[in-house]
Amino acid sequence: MINLQTLPIYDTEISGSIPAELGLCTELRDLYLHMNRLTGPILNELGRLLKLTSLFLWGNSLTGSISGDLSNCSSLIVLDVSTNELSGENPKELGLTVLEQLKIVKLLLYNHIPNGNLQQLLQSNRNLDWETRYEITVGCAQGLCNTPKI
Repeated sequence: MINLQTLPIYDTEISGSIPAELGLCTELRDLYLHMNRLTGPILNELGRLLKLTSLFLWGNSLTGSISGDLSNCSSLIVLDVSTNELSGENPKELGLTVLEQLKIVKLLLYNHIPNGNLQQLLQSNRNLDWETRYEITVGCAQGLCNTPKI
């Protein structure tokens, strides 16, 4: 399993935590664990996956904060951890702000979006000027255009 490059275990209703052993799959490029019943934290061990380009963890019940060790995944293009129960700040190691998309094409953290509701954020947050709202919307649209078909 160490030479595994793609692991598509999505929408299977698996439960429990993300296994730390995934960090041993150093050839892994695409990890699809979305739409399951996963709980617990996003493990630091995922930061060992230096060749990882896509990490889909959305639609689970993951808790805690995003590991700063993910900054080791320098090939990461798509990171989607939306629709979870994450808390805390975005890791400074990733250099994330609402508008900075790093080198990541699609980054769906929804750190400042309660319950992942972008529409509500854009309509109700009076602290966002129109240029910021526009940039958020365009960034999300660009990210969605680059989502791989699974």
